[in-house]
Amino acid sequence: MSQQRSSWKSNLGFLLAAIGSAIGLGNVWRFSYMAHQHGGGAFLVPYLVALIVAGIPIMIIEYGLGHREKGSSPLSFVRINRKFEWLGWWMPVVAMFGIMLYYSVVIGWCINYFFYAFNLTWGPDTQGFFFSQFLQLSDSAADIGAIRLPIALSTLCVWVLCWFICFRDVQHGIEKASVIFMPILFVLTMILVLWSVFLEGASDAIFNHYLHADWDKINLFSSDPAVRSSAGKVWAAAFGQISVFTHRALTRELGQVLRNARNSANVGFLDIEVQWARDGICAVRNIFECRFFLHHFAEESIVDI
Repeated sequence: MSQQRSSWKSNLGFLLAAIGSAIGLGNVWRFSYMAHQHGGGAFLVPYLVALIVAGIPIMIIEYGLGHREKGSSPLSFVRINRKFEWLGWWMPVVAMFGIMLYYSVVIGWCINYFFYAFNLTWGPDTQGFFFSQFLQLSDSAADIGAIRLPIALSTLCVWVLCWFICFRDVQHGIEKASVIFMPILFVLTMILVLWSVFLEGASDAIFNHYLHADWDKINLFSSDPAVRSSAGKVWAAAFGQISVFTHRALTRELGQVLRNARNSANVGFLDIEVQWARDGICAVRNIFECRFFLHHFAEESIVDI
């Protein structure tokens, strides 16, 4: 008798888990400087176009494949055609070595900084503290240096927590973690956005840079070849930003846990993508406001902050 696989308790739990797998540092860090570099508000046009023509269709294909084949990523592609098996192995490898490794370290940094925040340990020179005292950055990659025990311990805690969540069944592991942490992420993002609105220079950041559109940056039909070439790079960057990274730890369970095809539609692919885009747009506004606040108190140009 085969063991019954665990299932999601609710569509909301799956939806939050899927949103959590889509929203990442790219929305907070990369999107912010790309919007500033590529025309401010004008960059939202290719970004939203990429969301509609690439992001949503790819996500539907990804989850549809998991629902139809009811297996892991490599097994799903094998069932389509054995020649595509390497694609199935490529996805978890990229997720592990290209995403999980550095995410764990960054979260470990955040744990340390959470405790530093109680007495503002970083002092007035935040950059010097981060590189010289916290990371103790060496002169080159050949000089490995000593192990930073606070970073190693916090990163180990992150790995143990991730293992514990994934080790438990879907309902008591990934779903419960998503139901707890995703609302916290949303609340913290909203607090940061509201706080940054009242910073000095926030209005300048919002109206003169974030919402101000430099349409030449995205004009693919300009008579100037240099402008067209530059605009092409901006559109390519927008499609790169919207690219969906596959998190097959969820997709492997998808075919087993959704009750039927109707449920897979009800979980809301569009909701996932809209939340992804909204999170990025809110985060970039927050980053713009904070950067211009720092610009008011520093001699560096806004590009260097």
